[in-house]
Amino acid sequence: MTYDPCDVAFHVSHLRRDGELLTAAAGRAGMDADVPRCPGWQVRDLLTHLGFVHRWATGIVRDRLSRPVGGGETEQEMLRNGPPDRQLPGWFADGHASLVRTLAAADPGLTCWAFLEAPSPLAFWARRQAHETAIHRADAQHAARKAIAGEAAAGDGVAGETAAGDGAGTEPSLEPRFAADGIDELIMGFTSRNIRRGRWHGPAATLTICADDGPACRAGWLVMGGPDG
Repeated sequence: MTYDPCDVAFHVSHLRRDGELLTAAAGRAGMDADVPRCPGWQVRDLLTHLGFVHRWATGIVRDRLSRPVGGGETEQEMLRNGPPDRQLPGWFADGHASLVRTLAAADPGLTCWAFLEAPSPLAFWARRQAHETAIHRADAQHAARKAIAGEAAAGDGVAGETAAGDGAGTEPSLEPRFAADGIDELIMGFTSRNIRRGRWHGPAATLTICADDGPACRAGWLVMGGPDG
């Protein structure tokens, strides 16, 4: 990899920005809007899901928990327990801001539960929440773009101009360095964990993944699968 390492401050800065962009896109789309990249979900489900995830991660870091708490609810039960639509954007924003503050102020040497290998528990949580939020920010922006397209088709030009001005309906994109870091987390973190747990049954093949967005960001991964995993 040729890109610079991504430290806690880097991940927290992306977490802060993407949470704010997600809030704007969700507000522009509306709570009833479908989320194209999350079949069966509406924007309210997206905000509820990520709002609970942010609070869960905040509690683990803030309270230095050695094991996760809760988790007895199904995804559908959790989504039903979110606040009403009129309170949901503010509730989400509060949880996101709390997570950002907690990670930014945390002791780099803190010990707490984490579920992927990382330089430290704090580095894990900053990275995991940054990428979780970035992906769902893109989901919200896709929802906003779909809503804007529908308004344009209906002849609502004023709505389209407002969306273009606030940036909520822009085409989702990621900084190359941050995107490559997310691919690395997926391959070296989640895929490796699934292999160790016997939950990944890939083909007997070799997969090469190359990211090349110019001199500032070049990276490559080689994933090999066979009879032994």
